[in-house]
Amino acid sequence: MTAKTRKTRPPDRAAICRRVRSMAEPVAAAAAAAVAGVEFLPDGNQWTLRVTIDKEGGVDLDDCAQVSRGLSALLDRENLIRQSFVLEVSSPGVERPLVEEDDFRRYIGHMVSVYTQEPFAGYTRFSGILTAYGDEGVTLVYEEERITVPLALMERAHLTYMGRDGANEGEE
Repeated sequence: MTAKTRKTRPPDRAAICRRVRSMAEPVAAAAAAAVAGVEFLPDGNQWTLRVTIDKEGGVDLDDCAQVSRGLSALLDRENLIRQSFVLEVSSPGVERPLVEEDDFRRYIGHMVSVYTQEPFAGYTRFSGILTAYGDEGVTLVYEEERITVPLALMERAHLTYMGRDGANEGEE
């Protein structure tokens, strides 16, 4: 006789992320921070729930610990996620992703990298100073050359760390 294993449905990751974000927002606000992102990712045999927080002046270890404790208690109480997982709370880092419209508007004047789903003007990666964000796309300037990458082609974008002499050093 062969033992049967019961297949479990994969988790609805988007629904979990939306619910976790709504739970994390008041917890982060209590630490004077905001939720910058939520990801629920398979990591080998384990799952990782990654919550990224940000605030004016940057996030420190105490902020992450405070949000982690508060969110962990809520997640335990709600029993939202059925499988075991690791909760990570962190800052977005110096090359933080730009996802929401507010992210792009906040970092106008900073060096960013934009990646497209398919080649645009012969390239799939563009770097330059972010000068505008709007319905027509993301506008970057690099060495006096201006390009507007259409939003429909954009796959992802992030701040670009410039190093010691760069424009983004210390500007967060």
